[in-house]
Amino acid sequence: MFELSPTSINMFLRCQLQYQFRYIEGVKVPPSSAMVLGRSVHKALEENFRQKKESFEDLKVEDVLDIYSDAFEEYSKEVEKWEGDKGKEKDKGAKATKLYMEEKAKEINPDEVEEKIEIPVDEELKLVGYRDIRTVEGAIIDFKTTNAAKKEIPFDYKLQLNIYALKDDSLNAEIHFIVKKNNPQIISLKHPLNSEIQVAELAKSIKEQIKTGIFVPTGLSHQWACNYCGFKEIGLCNYKK
Repeated sequence: MFELSPTSINMFLRCQLQYQFRYIEGVKVPPSSAMVLGRSVHKALEENFRQKKESFEDLKVEDVLDIYSDAFEEYSKEVEKWEGDKGKEKDKGAKATKLYMEEKAKEINPDEVEEKIEIPVDEELKLVGYRDIRTVEGAIIDFKTTNAAKKEIPFDYKLQLNIYALKDDSLNAEIHFIVKKNNPQIISLKHPLNSEIQVAELAKSIKEQIKTGIFVPTGLSHQWACNYCGFKEIGLCNYKK
């Protein structure tokens, strides 16, 4: 049985060779400092909304910040080389988390938190993933930590939301961009679920390509893809210096 997630599909579309290293050969790259901050913010918000399902109230901001701080220190242990000032990065994440709790958290009534989804596509393929939030009103919400403000939702995030929407009759979806700056921002962008992206057909095409065992370094056609590829950094990819 083939399993494809939003992350693996987007990686395949970005670079097939990168997909091979990660999902066929099982090679993992140590996280970057940016990933640590994003995971830590996500963990703090997840814990808040997980308990809010039962309590119907948000945690105190200081308690959420404690969760963020503990997660940041734990995830930091996985980083081999820290980029920039670790303390300043941690402070940026704390400010962003605090702002989210003060501005957005009170608006969200979670029905499901970090819900695992499995969607059969055909007899040998299913789509899998974890939805950050599904509200009692039927909306899908996903958190993204970013360095810069966004005016529109990138394709890879739209694809992710469309996969999540296949699970049920979700009414709408949105991305909450948490901009980690000295003066952080929270930007909410909605995505219509009647998108032109034909998720099932795309997934089946990827499955057929994977079955061939041929993985082309398609990332070479996207300068940014190679620049941010961890497999180049650890010496696995020899296609670009």
